[in-house]
Amino acid sequence: MKLQTNMLKVNLVLKLVLVTFGLFAQQVTAQTLEYSLISQLLVERDWCTINNRFISWESQGFAEYEDFNPKKADYEDLFAINQNLVLDSLIGQPYEEKIDSIISLKNRNKIKRKEIDSNCKKVKFNQANTSVFYFTNPIVLKSERGEIYALIIESFEGETIYCIYKRIEMGFWEKIHKTMISIE
Repeated sequence: MKLQTNMLKVNLVLKLVLVTFGLFAQQVTAQTLEYSLISQLLVERDWCTINNRFISWESQGFAEYEDFNPKKADYEDLFAINQNLVLDSLIGQPYEEKIDSIISLKNRNKIKRKEIDSNCKKVKFNQANTSVFYFTNPIVLKSERGEIYALIIESFEGETIYCIYKRIEMGFWEKIHKTMISIE
């Protein structure tokens, strides 16, 4: 009987270790994907000067799940890409709780320079007299079909846009939605 109790304890400990490792691996993967998008955005531009802090989603008017839905957003952008996109149909299930928890995170406001791809050797933070690229912490979501999407706001030279990217072959991100939030 004592041997059986000890075996149950060992099994329970092993399960807890595996679950903890699985949750840690998912978080590391999500952060790796976030920074792969950031690195791609920097490589796509000739300049690589960025703010060393993420701008908050809330400061850009994204305080709840419905604000992320391109079809329901009230933007009048003539150059928008895929403005009739419905977020729920894209990812296959509602991610309301996950998105709400991500936008309320206060401790993920600094950008980790070491996480930015080494191909971006020109990256500088807050250089004087240069245009600075700002963005929100990307929200990475995996659809029921296994596709990976990222939601992000990019701001440069007074133009602020909301974008949705899809992870495609060879680890690149393809912009599938873009709409202007504001212009100064």
